[in-house]
Amino acid sequence: MVAKKSKSKPKKPSKGFPLYAHSNGQWCKTFKGEKHYFGPWDDPQGALKVWKEFEAKHVLGMQPKTSNDSGGATVVGMVTGFLDSKQNKVDRGDLSPRTLNQYVIAGRWLVDGIGRHRLIETIGPADFTKLRNSFPANWGTVFSDARIMHVRTMFKWAYDNDVIDRPVKYGSDWSKTPKKRVRLEQQAKQGKEFTKKETLALLEAAQPQIKAMILLGLNAGYGNLDCARLRTTDVKGVWLDVPRGKTGQKRRCWLWQETRDAIKAVMREHDGEEPLFKTAAGNLWVDEDTGRNNLTKEFLKLRKRTDCNRKGVGFYSFRHMTETIASDAPVKNVQPVIDLIMGHDDGTMASNYRESISDKRIKDVCQHLRGWLFDA
Repeated sequence: MVAKKSKSKPKKPSKGFPLYAHSNGQWCKTFKGEKHYFGPWDDPQGALKVWKEFEAKHVLGMQPKTSNDSGGATVVGMVTGFLDSKQNKVDRGDLSPRTLNQYVIAGRWLVDGIGRHRLIETIGPADFTKLRNSFPANWGTVFSDARIMHVRTMFKWAYDNDVIDRPVKYGSDWSKTPKKRVRLEQQAKQGKEFTKKETLALLEAAQPQIKAMILLGLNAGYGNLDCARLRTTDVKGVWLDVPRGKTGQKRRCWLWQETRDAIKAVMREHDGEEPLFKTAAGNLWVDEDTGRNNLTKEFLKLRKRTDCNRKGVGFYSFRHMTETIASDAPVKNVQPVIDLIMGHDDGTMASNYRESISDKRIKDVCQHLRGWLFDA
């Protein structure tokens, strides 16, 4: 029975709420091309509960229980409980929906790789070696290391929350990529950055919003999500101080005149509603709830128009370029300055040291980046 419609659709009760209000009066989610309904607008929490049961069964291929008939904790139960705990964090605003989605993908992969009803107490180093050897050849070091850490996080959660009574043994193979291989991969990526000529061509052909985001990408090391989250109130002067969204890490950047002018051009056409950058249809360039990335799609069109559509390059290349180019800046001990500009968190630089980095050093690095692009 279809719920009675109200005059206007309600807003999502929380930022990470996974359902949307359908015009028929119910909370809805599209799965495999079909719409599924989970309850009336006036009971979002009830709809969320029904969705979680649906998700566990149809999306993750799981049963919502933590142990099998013998009482031992299973992989499927652990992952289900872990994802429920992360959903609670999303509801509180302590975790982004995008990160939750990464955990969902990793959880589904782990369940498929180990076995849904496998007892955790029977899992050992040989199982993790087998998982590590199953990584596809096209997984880079960043993606592989992320998958390893996601899985470790799940098992740590299980131990910390008494799902299992002792830590899991991973063995020597289930660890992050050796630094030597990381360096080799980074060297191979040098051909996956835009040249100065290509960057200028992209700027020349880009519509105002894309142009401003490209400049932010190179000037401040901004990625897709960084640009999509930016608000009009964030860009009032020559300094940009917006913590990195996924980590909350402090950032500070001096904006080039070209970057400021491009942002001002966007502001002149702005409708007054946040965020700063929106598509012509008024949508988010990157929707963290759905994972839809309109910026990637639009930037691909621009690359094709400008004959800059080489394999391996994309909008995020500008963030990589920021670090590569800035590393040659004539500034003493430049890496901590780059880290502050880009919002890196290497786990070693104390916050009071970040505070001691002068604005002059930051500006010098940013001017070096500008010189690479605009100086003859």
